[in-house]
Amino acid sequence: MKRMIGPVLLVILACGFACGQEYVATVEKFKACDDEAGGGLYWVDTTTGKTWRADPGAVKWVDCGKPEGAEPGPPGTYIPRDNKGEAGVFVLNTATGEGWWTDGTEWKSLGKPSESA
Repeated sequence: MKRMIGPVLLVILACGFACGQEYVATVEKFKACDDEAGGGLYWVDTTTGKTWRADPGAVKWVDCGKPEGAEPGPPGTYIPRDNKGEAGVFVLNTATGEGWWTDGTEWKSLGKPSESA
């Protein structure tokens, strides 16, 4: 019986590692969110912050540029967030805490949240 405990534990550990590999999340290079006011969606390159808006009327991508000062980073650095019921999209830098808003024509900096609050 004692001789079987070692091999059984090895099998359990191997299965645990194998199963764990199936659930490893991957971070997408591109991420979308809704264009609440204009229909369509925004498409953000999560490595650079470069943003496009899908124009459903013209059926094409409109280049919105990228936030001023946005430096390239690994996938997941820049994430888009809907502006619920309003125009534009928020783009947040998950590494620095900076945030920006754009309506597709201009960018406005939100700065960083204050840590002293």
